[in-house]
Amino acid sequence: MKTDLAKGMMEGLTSLTGSKVLSRHLYNVESKTLDTAFTPLQPSRPYLLLFALGGAFAGAFLIYLGGFLKGLANGFPVFIGTLKLLGEHTSGRLSPFCDAPFSEIPDQDLETLRRTVYFLNEHKNKSGLTVALLGEKNKNFSSHLASILKLRGKKSITLDCNFNRAVATQHVPGLWQYLSEQISSLPIRS
Repeated sequence: MKTDLAKGMMEGLTSLTGSKVLSRHLYNVESKTLDTAFTPLQPSRPYLLLFALGGAFAGAFLIYLGGFLKGLANGFPVFIGTLKLLGEHTSGRLSPFCDAPFSEIPDQDLETLRRTVYFLNEHKNKSGLTVALLGEKNKNFSSHLASILKLRGKKSITLDCNFNRAVATQHVPGLWQYLSEQISSLPIRS
């Protein structure tokens, strides 16, 4: 037992002296500079042109992405040139004065409406015909189109599908009530 106790004390003293020697050597090593720093002869380049071009490209990309997402949410605009490139029929463009009284319609708008009636008459027997009359906001040229159809001896029904404004009480029930199945048959007024 005495031998084991003496042996343990010797191991403790050895580890204590070893740790003191190690800590003293480490202190000496840490106090010396091992890697001397060299001052640069020329300053480092900041690459301002590269960062400016990168920022301009990123800004343009973010603006384009914002416009694309806004167009995706609101719907993309349709242009006559795009429709012509796609091979779709276009009758023309209507001016902001297309909702004037029938006798005061500009000649260009009247010609556009005539071409539309001609197209509808030529393709009346084709199955799967889809016709879209795209107009500006709050411009209603449907009555003029119906008048030209009437002059050619055709019957037409006009449906007001603009749900952005309040409907007059004499026009209720209407298309919205029919589509939302509040009424069973579509009321048609002459």
